[in-house]
Amino acid sequence: MSSLLQDLRYAIRLLIRNPLFTIVSVLTLALGIGANSAIFSAVYEVLFKPLPYKNPDSLVVLFNTREDGSLMTMSPLDFQDISSSGVFEQTAAMDTFTLDLTGKGEPERISAAAVSWNFFRVLGVQTTVGRSFNKDEGALNAGDVVVLGYGLWQRRFAGDPAVAGSTVLLDGKKRQVIGIAPREFTYPAGVEIWKPLVFSADELDPSQRGARWLRTIGRVSPGISMDQALERVSVRAKELQRLYPEPNSKVGATLQPLHSFLVRKTRPALLVLWGAVGFVLLISCVNVTNLVLSQAAGRSNEIAIRSALGAGRLRLMRQFLIESIVLASLAGAAGLLIGMWATDLLSRFGSVAIPSLADLHLNLRIVAYSALISIGCGVVIGSIPVWQDRSINVTTRAGMRITSRNRLRKALAVMEIALAIILLTGAVLLIKSFSRLMQIDPGFRSGGVLAFEVSLPDARYSELHQSSSFFAELNNRLRIVPGVKTSAAVFGLPLSRGFAAATSFNVIGKPETDNEPVAGLRVITPHYLEAMRIPLKAGRSFNERDTNESGDVVIVSEAAAKTYWPGENAIGRQLRIHVGLVERVSKPRTIVGIVKDVRFEGFEIPPQPDLYIPHTQQPLNSMMVVVRTSGNTESLYPIIRQELRKMDSDLPLSNVKSMEDIVSGALSQRKFTMLLLSSFAVLGLFLAGLGTYGVLSFRVVQQKEEIGIRMALGAQKGDVVKLVLKEGATIAATGSILGIVAFFAVARFLRSLLYEVSSVDPYALLTVVTLLSAVALLACYLPAYRASKLDPLSTIRYE
Repeated sequence: MSSLLQDLRYAIRLLIRNPLFTIVSVLTLALGIGANSAIFSAVYEVLFKPLPYKNPDSLVVLFNTREDGSLMTMSPLDFQDISSSGVFEQTAAMDTFTLDLTGKGEPERISAAAVSWNFFRVLGVQTTVGRSFNKDEGALNAGDVVVLGYGLWQRRFAGDPAVAGSTVLLDGKKRQVIGIAPREFTYPAGVEIWKPLVFSADELDPSQRGARWLRTIGRVSPGISMDQALERVSVRAKELQRLYPEPNSKVGATLQPLHSFLVRKTRPALLVLWGAVGFVLLISCVNVTNLVLSQAAGRSNEIAIRSALGAGRLRLMRQFLIESIVLASLAGAAGLLIGMWATDLLSRFGSVAIPSLADLHLNLRIVAYSALISIGCGVVIGSIPVWQDRSINVTTRAGMRITSRNRLRKALAVMEIALAIILLTGAVLLIKSFSRLMQIDPGFRSGGVLAFEVSLPDARYSELHQSSSFFAELNNRLRIVPGVKTSAAVFGLPLSRGFAAATSFNVIGKPETDNEPVAGLRVITPHYLEAMRIPLKAGRSFNERDTNESGDVVIVSEAAAKTYWPGENAIGRQLRIHVGLVERVSKPRTIVGIVKDVRFEGFEIPPQPDLYIPHTQQPLNSMMVVVRTSGNTESLYPIIRQELRKMDSDLPLSNVKSMEDIVSGALSQRKFTMLLLSSFAVLGLFLAGLGTYGVLSFRVVQQKEEIGIRMALGAQKGDVVKLVLKEGATIAATGSILGIVAFFAVARFLRSLLYEVSSVDPYALLTVVTLLSAVALLACYLPAYRASKLDPLSTIRYE
């Protein structure tokens, strides 16, 4: 123990005596450790942190599937039949919507979910205050009861426990609060009010087996593996195909673990970023190892003397390990500070792209992870000098030691270059992919458009004509506001997250087939196309004369016209929509217009066939209003609220966003990934250039005598510069070749993040090699310039 403490004191004194070496090494490692701490905090929070439910590994999400394997929500009847397959301990269903919370304070629009009475029991969640639903409350006419979310309870009711048992006004109806959900419970995402889901007789009618609108979860019974559960669910779906061939002939069923389903969209990006910071840490370690080797070169005599005095291999290794672990521990402490700052940035800016990052913070797991990688770096860095000098003894020639170390330092520099090539290539590909997405025309013009949601409570707006009259009056009021060019409303705003309304239909005059045509369904008021600047390609838009009393009309997108009326003029043709959003007889609709394709689901998803129908012929109580202005959209907010209050003082104004923010949000995750990976690539490039500079600088110091002799024998300054640049170019070229080969091996992990860009794009590789060559040339030139300024006589005399 005394010798261990002696080695520790000696290591600390050595670091104090070499402040420049210590500061550079600690900062270099701290950058790598800090970046890893921040990204791992995000990876743990999203991918590894267990769900806050009882036995979360047994929870699954259930889906119907199409022939192509794509997922669908379930119908109530299919849900009941799949639930009875003997696979599940319990199952629950849900449907999301919004409610107006009124009474004290400002009206507020709240995300809500109707859930099976056993929903909280399936998840194993206990309420913080009060209770959850019971079986009686899952029956018709059982009374209106709700459970409030913890955040809503704190925000609206100041956390008053007496709220449980009281009533609140939701959509104009009194509902009793029976419980408060726990703080961390927000499933489905964003929901803050839960009420019992009760199926009506119409929803359980056999004719509605094809109406698939339920989101469903289940808990697999103990003793049944996920593979067994999946097999039994598939078998049950095949039985339903045989029993109900018309709605289920091409419908299957599947399940996915709940956690895997929730993180499916963010997993690839986070794993790529985690791998990227791993490369940055490796580059940092290689840089510090080169610095340690430089230090070790000056301690060769010390090591030889220690060996001669009886210090064994393990004793020497322990000394180097202690020195490097102390160094890495200092870097780990500094890295945690960097990690705290970087984690705060991730939480503030990354939560737009990945909402679960909003509560990101360092915890004991992240500290333990940082400590582990710090110690690991210390062990690796300290082991290399001793491994390199494994044959050292008092008779070892200094020249042999120097030559051996130089080879290792060059190899490490080559490794840095190769890792930087991988990072840079990935960053260039993501930048190129993001640039391609930015060039895509979404089909509308977002500038100067403000969007907000208005939902009319069914209790006060039960008649269909009330909805169409309300939105017509609201739009008329807004159109006369100074600065407003036009105003309209839509059900199905482009790029709205989580929105997916579609319908099957028949083309009148063409024979029916087993595969019915399907298209997206948008309900709009007059002037919507004008407000969004969606070009009309043929025919006309809707106007105030398109009412229930006139003939039913429809506008189709270019994709729909080309798909279902190829080579024909679709104007004047008719179709019959099968699914209505409200109860209404489905009549033939005449196509009166064709509009440009709009990307509703995302920039990377090609436009699908879409149908537009007038709001007067398909009234809906919940619509998004879009207002095009000639000025600042933010200045309209108080005016819109004032006009809405004049019409109905209990209506909340919700989801207020500019269309530019909505477009930006649709690209936010890709932008987030691109910026982070680019930052890591720039950091890796800087460290690789610094490493190359360090190797060549040390090489020039070692070759002073050789350079002096060359210059004394007639070598010009340019010859000396060429000598050093050649050595640097060899390092850069070798590293580039190895990096490109290595990138081919890891390129497949990037494919899911790229849009219309090959993961082995030759132009991207050429760009990276050119950029890295420029940085390497700069790193080589400084040592080469210093070498050319050496005085040959003084150098030889000194030696």
